[in-house]
Amino acid sequence: MIIGHFGSLSNTRSLYPVVKAVATLLERQPEMRSKIRIHVYGGSIDTLAKKEIDRRKLGDVFVSFGRLEKSEQTGKSGREQVVDLMHQVDCLLMVHGELADCREYIPSKVYEYFWAGRPIIALTYQNPQLDRMMHERNSYVAPYDREDQIVELFAKAYADWNANQLPQSAVPAIGTRQAVDAILSELKF
Repeated sequence: MIIGHFGSLSNTRSLYPVVKAVATLLERQPEMRSKIRIHVYGGSIDTLAKKEIDRRKLGDVFVSFGRLEKSEQTGKSGREQVVDLMHQVDCLLMVHGELADCREYIPSKVYEYFWAGRPIIALTYQNPQLDRMMHERNSYVAPYDREDQIVELFAKAYADWNANQLPQSAVPAIGTRQAVDAILSELKF
């Protein structure tokens, strides 16, 4: 099971909760270790998560590919490679963070994920609108700051993958017209 994270990470938008959850699952189900991988593209793994990965010896499970540059072999730009990879992974991982700002914004990466049409594992922070968007698309959603729920979320996603039953979005990707309509419906004149 390949779970792909695309984009930057930091100590305020960290993979740390994911590392802890995956470590807990591997303790419960050691056979998962050879089957699950978290691939990170676009930047390095943040310091908090990297320390936890090293401490728990999970370097084989969490693999950082960094920023992709133009491929001499295929001629594809880094961006083109990223789009291809988003369509190939089993699940996309969206890490929202836990700053107060997270309550009010929807990361632009979410729309790219919707376009990829792959199942999404989303760790969100006190943002009902983002949660609703994710649930409408049959995504796996848990609060960024709730370790117990994150563990269960990854367990569910893994079980669904193992049974070849990963959910597909019931809602098409959001286009320009839908975005404008949604914005206008929120404005009160």
